Amino acid sequence: RSPAGTQNTFSQSVRQTFPEPRARSGGSSTIRGADMVETNKFKLGLFVTISLLLFIIAVASMGIFDSLFKSRAHMATFVEESVQGLNSGSAVKFRGVPIGNVSDITIIMESQTIRIDMVIDLSKFKTKIGKNIFTQSPISAPDFYKYILSEIDKGLRCRIEPDGITGIKYVEMDFFKDVDSRIADADVKPGLHDSVFYVPSTPSLMSSLRFSMTEILANIASIDFRKISDETVSLLGAANKTFNDPKLQHLLENADDIIRKASTAVDTLN
Repeated sequence: RSPAGTQNTFSQSVRQTFPEPRARSGGSSTIRGADMVETNKFKLGLFVTISLLLFIIAVASMGIFDSLFKSRAHMATFVEESVQGLNSGSAVKFRGVPIGNVSDITIIMESQTIRIDMVIDLSKFKTKIGKNIFTQSPISAPDFYKYILSEIDKGLRCRIEPDGITGIKYVEMDFFKDVDSRIADADVKPGLHDSVFYVPSTPSLMSSLRFSMTEILANIASIDFRKISDETVSLLGAANKTFNDPKLQHLLENADDIIRKASTAVDTLN
């Protein structure tokens, strides 16, 4: 063979032994891209699912689900005093036991009366089954309203109380003797009104003290001290004039003489 033929035969042998790499086809690239999209979707779905589960666990741990499904009652009361320190979310207590929260505070412009709306957790109230105090059952909203209405006749009232020295206040439901209801809307009877149960209120201790001090100061201010002073001066002048009257002096001398004579007569008889 010629040298040229031998070189061509060697080149073909090399190409057959080490074939040149082929360019990737378009179909293979499309399949691999689709696999990556599916993988990303799976990771995203897994992330969302885990996040949702963690959120549900966090909500359940805070008791939000329990508060959503608890049996509740809606109540309202009216006051004619400052509610400084009382806010939405403030506690509502029954004889010191937390039973709910203040849901809203509004002002009735015509009478300057303040309305306090409250949400009561009925799970805090139980009714005894039979004679055993340890066997109890939940109470329904109608039964709760009936119970509160009967207790109002016994002196149950709402009153704003301070929570320590922090300035924060809460609504206390308790029994008060000689309750005072100086409320402009006192003609509204206790009971259910538009799905809200109205409970009368009594002024807070500070409001009662303030009212009493105002009455005392008003009574003091109504006293005519100038007239009293003038009458006192006049009375003292008249008394002084009477004591300096010669007739009174003569009368006193005669009385003294009679007493001496009587004393002498008694000594003689002895």
